[in-house]
Amino acid sequence: MAHGRDNSGWPVRVVVPARVEPEDIERLCERVRAACHGRTRPVLCDLGLVAVPDLMVIDALARMRLVARRAGGSLVVVRLRPDLAELVALAGLGTVLQEPSPKT
Repeated sequence: MAHGRDNSGWPVRVVVPARVEPEDIERLCERVRAACHGRTRPVLCDLGLVAVPDLMVIDALARMRLVARRAGGSLVVVRLRPDLAELVALAGLGTVLQEPSPKT
């Protein structure tokens, strides 16, 4: 679920559930899209509840990052477990965990 306030300076946090199902991905992406609208601060993607680090989580993470970029925002991953970080790297998506470099 998304928490926080729009441009009040508080970060908006999108919490990924313990187990990600296919129907969760679109809801998560919509929350990221809405959170990016009219904001300059990044959206926090909280992975602390993830109990099953599988390819569904990787898919959700990659799609949320893409949605944030397309909406003109950014996504910062927080509370990432080492086993999930390893799975992200093995899937060839290590750059998803990196913040995009500023435009010059």
